[in-house]
Amino acid sequence: MERQSRFRDFFRKTPVKTEEVDYIPNLPTGRVSSSNFESSFDSLKTSLQFVKEGYHKELIPILRKLLILNSSLSLAVIDSVQLCNPGFSIDFDSDTPPEQVQLMREHIRVVTKKWGAGTPGLHGLINKLMYQLFIGGANAVEWVIKNDLSGVDFMAMLKPEDIRIAYSTTNKYTFYQKPTNVLKPLPGVLPDLIKLNPFTFQYYELINDLEEPQGIPPFVSALIDINTQTNILKNINTVADQYGLMGFLQLLLRKPSRMDGEGEKQYTDRLEALLTNAKASVISGLKSGVSTGYKGDHEFDFFSVSKESQGLSNLFDINHRMVANGLLTSPGFMGGATGGSETHINIIFTKMLSQMNNIQEVIKAIIEYGLWLELTLSGFKFKRVILEFQDSTITDALKSAQTEEINIRNSRILYADGQLSQGGYAHRVGLEKPDKKEPRVPIDPDKIVSDKVSKDKVEKDKDTSDRTSRDKTKSQPARKDQDTKKR
Repeated sequence: MERQSRFRDFFRKTPVKTEEVDYIPNLPTGRVSSSNFESSFDSLKTSLQFVKEGYHKELIPILRKLLILNSSLSLAVIDSVQLCNPGFSIDFDSDTPPEQVQLMREHIRVVTKKWGAGTPGLHGLINKLMYQLFIGGANAVEWVIKNDLSGVDFMAMLKPEDIRIAYSTTNKYTFYQKPTNVLKPLPGVLPDLIKLNPFTFQYYELINDLEEPQGIPPFVSALIDINTQTNILKNINTVADQYGLMGFLQLLLRKPSRMDGEGEKQYTDRLEALLTNAKASVISGLKSGVSTGYKGDHEFDFFSVSKESQGLSNLFDINHRMVANGLLTSPGFMGGATGGSETHINIIFTKMLSQMNNIQEVIKAIIEYGLWLELTLSGFKFKRVILEFQDSTITDALKSAQTEEINIRNSRILYADGQLSQGGYAHRVGLEKPDKKEPRVPIDPDKIVSDKVSKDKVEKDKDTSDRTSRDKTKSQPARKDQDTKKR
């Protein structure tokens, strides 16, 4: 009642755009709407229903195999992972002493090398999580705690297609695993399901517009086009195997007459031997570039396959573009024709880099929670651990630095003008709080602007001077063989 009273007081003080209601009378304490999902069966118990599995989960194993076999999917996934994981840094809240931060970073560097088999520490674990997110559409991770509760033993990666989601009357979703390698029934709510611990298990989806957590693999839309691409390549291989890459040669021989007393079988064997010897002779002659025969007895015809398949490249290019669209990338990044300028490619590349933030945010949530578990169980004192990804390219790092410089300069002007407090200044430039209550050096907004103008003029003059020097300098030395003087 006291909480509702505070809400009513708040809404009474807050203007509401309606003439009939000037406050919220009573706030509901539970859910009013109904969960709108299709269950796989009526009920497991009176308090639990399982969400019906989507068809896309059956496609995840296919995508996992295509990652190895299909060059287009493999290139798209590997490029995306490498762009998403350019390196990272680990930071802590500003209240943590620097000595403690150094100890925790060293502790993380050592222990994370044992969190995954075959991975070089935290960097390799992040790679695996990104691969899982691209292929399975979701991350399913369990942080396995040591028996003595002294820290994290390792990070277990569950297959997203093996996760089952249940909805209870308490309006909560719980996660279960359906193992595929268990021979005897398991104890639990269902004989073939394992209930996962909500404190050590994490499930994050990438694409989904429904309430229930069911991640959709981002590359499912490319499967039909990849199948078409495979059929095209099979047909090309068939033509190349049967007729050669350029075409095939037809050799026609005049049939010899039957000899006196020669039976049907002897005559047939002689004809087949003549054709076999002629074929071997022509093949040998084509290798050496010379082919011989009797005029009037031999007739050569060459049939070009490539001439009849001139439109195949356009068909394959259309399919290649469709595959690239399904793989959320550009044909230019997959070795296909782009038809655009360098500026067009740069725009697409910038767009791809901007989209990587969605992937990184999911990975950040998982790794930060695992690091928090490890450091907390190990006895370290801190409030927050932060994983920050570095910029993907040097150009991005330069743009980030320039953006940060402009943001700081504008924030200083706003602070000097009295529009921002020290706390607002810190928040605007991405800090939790200011280190000092007042600036260490007095801030003059006019001086900031004049310094910026002077700096820009110096850079412009330097660029002009560099261009003049390059124009005066010959890029290539004089060639002596063009000297017309007699020596």
